[in-house]
Amino acid sequence: MTDVFISYKQEEREKMRPIADALSALQVDVWFDERLSPDRSFTEEIQHLTQICKAQLVCWSPSATASEWVRGEAEKGRQRGVLVAVMVEACELPPPFNMHHAENLTGWNGDRKHPGWRKVLETIGRKIDRPGLAELDALSASSDSEAWKRWAQKYPNDPCADAAWSKIEELEIGAARARTAQQREAAKKAAAEAAAKPKPQTSRPASSDNAASFRSAAFDTGASQRKSPPWPLIIVGAIAAVGVLGFMLKPAPAPAPGVQPGLFGLPGQNPDEIEAIRKAEEEKATQAAQGQADDNAYAIAQAANTIRGYEMYLSSYPNGRNAEQARAAQQALQSSFAPAPSAAAAAAPANYSAFDVDQLNASVKYSAQQARNFEERGKNAATRARNGEAGMESYKSDKGGGYDGEKGKVGDPLVGASTTAGGDSYTGQYVYAEPANRREGYGVYIWSNGNIYEGQFANSVRAGYGVLWDKQGKLISSGIWKDDYLSTSLSK
Repeated sequence: MTDVFISYKQEEREKMRPIADALSALQVDVWFDERLSPDRSFTEEIQHLTQICKAQLVCWSPSATASEWVRGEAEKGRQRGVLVAVMVEACELPPPFNMHHAENLTGWNGDRKHPGWRKVLETIGRKIDRPGLAELDALSASSDSEAWKRWAQKYPNDPCADAAWSKIEELEIGAARARTAQQREAAKKAAAEAAAKPKPQTSRPASSDNAASFRSAAFDTGASQRKSPPWPLIIVGAIAAVGVLGFMLKPAPAPAPGVQPGLFGLPGQNPDEIEAIRKAEEEKATQAAQGQADDNAYAIAQAANTIRGYEMYLSSYPNGRNAEQARAAQQALQSSFAPAPSAAAAAAPANYSAFDVDQLNASVKYSAQQARNFEERGKNAATRARNGEAGMESYKSDKGGGYDGEKGKVGDPLVGASTTAGGDSYTGQYVYAEPANRREGYGVYIWSNGNIYEGQFANSVRAGYGVLWDKQGKLISSGIWKDDYLSTSLSK
């Protein structure tokens, strides 16, 4: 069922396109097509859509208020209670529509922070049973995984919930990789600081003078006691003195090479042994820190439980103490991967015979043809990846979606094919990036509703020359795209 039917004056079609594109980007099923000529009555299709759409968005302008067709469509929406009105150009609304609030979108250029746009989304969201629509739009440019998680938990049945979980996974894996890198650097820094500490100094053995003073003090009973000596104590002291003297006069064993003699000839400490103990303790501390960082990185890979997650762990710890378990888990995921065509791929036509590129502007036509060339190359790479050929990779997310194609290192150009949790697919050029490859260059993007974009991409969004078709091959729009929106419409 169509979510939103957009009513507008035919001559103002391009002014309305940012609204239609913004709603489509939120996975809202939008009817936005060529309008009927004034001398024609409603077709069965339009009659049907205006009767079943969940929301009818009327875009008021001076031209629209003068159009019987726009007013007629708006009246149907008003009677059904699905009317959502916006004013795209200042005008006086005719009765009875002047009794219905119209949100002010005059001069709106796609700014998601525009208060009027947020209110429009809130109203549409209520009517199409997607209460989180406005929050999703405000969140779309955020890299806060916790904010995405709160939204996905709050609206688990929203059509974009699966895509939100995929976004969360990408953000958390990227953050985890950054934390692991910080822990690794911290461990290296701690080891370097420990090695730079000054070596401990060995104790200096007591001198013979000190020993003599100690012996003198031990035998000095005090001058006052010599005046009336207690003979029993003198006898006992004499016996003890003889024993101590005999021990002192006994030859001490020769110290080991490099060992300093201690007090009374007792064994001292070897400086080399002290240094060896210090180094062993430093090595033990470093290994413990590195082991903890290894365990933390593996725990993150386990939590993600994706082929890419384990691959990221193994790239940092190829010989880590969890490497064997990580490789086993990665192989288990790879063996369980049975690629199936996405809903978008199934909806796509078998050939492009209905997609007449000759009607396009020359630059757009060239871009579409290049996109088809790289689509074919991407399909071939995806097949080779699924067959396990060297230099290729296949991975999928446990939330849905995945990638099949060429493998590389960060910054490398690639070709391949991917699907999203929401059922969309893209085949064409990529650039290898973490935590996920980004669409960069020429390619073909197919939405789950069958609409197809052929053209250029930059940083994973539509940017450059491109064309948007519906699933029957009918031209929707073409021209120069910027930040995923059509900025300049071009015709032949």
